[in-house]
Amino acid sequence: MSEATQPTQNVPAEVRIPFLNDFTRKCKIIQGPRNAACGNGRHSYWIQCFDDDGVIDYETAIHFQEGALTENAHHNGIFSVALLALIIDHLKSFQDGDFASRYGAIAITDLEKALWALSARADERAARGVLGKHQK
Repeated sequence: MSEATQPTQNVPAEVRIPFLNDFTRKCKIIQGPRNAACGNGRHSYWIQCFDDDGVIDYETAIHFQEGALTENAHHNGIFSVALLALIIDHLKSFQDGDFASRYGAIAITDLEKALWALSARADERAARGVLGKHQK
């Protein structure tokens, strides 16, 4: 395969933030490479936020668990469910204050549905004896 026709799946790209506004437009999320040995998923992301002059105001990395814990025996990143739980807690904290809204409540409900679906998947994998293993 020539260089021009090779797949670009490992080339980092920007994650699209939908429904941009004046604030989210100043944020950029860069994908890390896919890891074929760990389900072909992306496990790292780099987030940058810019000020009005285009200078980086804040940046951080997020790294998700790579590999099965029963095979790796150590954590090397966060779990998706942990990040969802964090976001749910963050949004709920606003619901307890002056910025409570119907939109916040809807977002929390939908994130809780996502958390439920991932938990159901883990339960199903546990029932088949493959939870924590690099197996389908």
